[in-house]
Amino acid sequence: MTLNTVFLVSFITAAPFWGMMIFLPEWKWTRRIIRSPLIFLPSALLYAVFALPNVIEAYRVLGSLSLTSTAALFGTELFTLIIWLHFITVDLVAGRWAYLDGQEHDIPTIPMGICLLLIVMFAPLGILIYLGLRTIVSRTR
Repeated sequence: MTLNTVFLVSFITAAPFWGMMIFLPEWKWTRRIIRSPLIFLPSALLYAVFALPNVIEAYRVLGSLSLTSTAALFGTELFTLIIWLHFITVDLVAGRWAYLDGQEHDIPTIPMGICLLLIVMFAPLGILIYLGLRTIVSRTR
């Protein structure tokens, strides 16, 4: 399997969950499926397969705390894939948390969907916007 194939497969393993949270948030199966932490399993396993054999090299470079050496490491296709797999997994963790928290706090569907789109594209910014939305909704109720 080529690195590009793994890249595409990783997207395919996460996309259905994002689609459910954004486009079918009230569907009973969405809630049931998204509650399971097993939704992270495919991307986390792919991450482990590629990251674990490279931990020593990554630690050696990242341990230096040098932007230049880190950029050189990330400039390789292998380490770009590893970072991508990290993003896919952690973004899904963040999206799942926001979705479930939004359900608990009765966040309206459309603003919640926008926040989820922002989380999948720009996780830290999306989380900040979600937390702001949650605060506004909570104070108005």
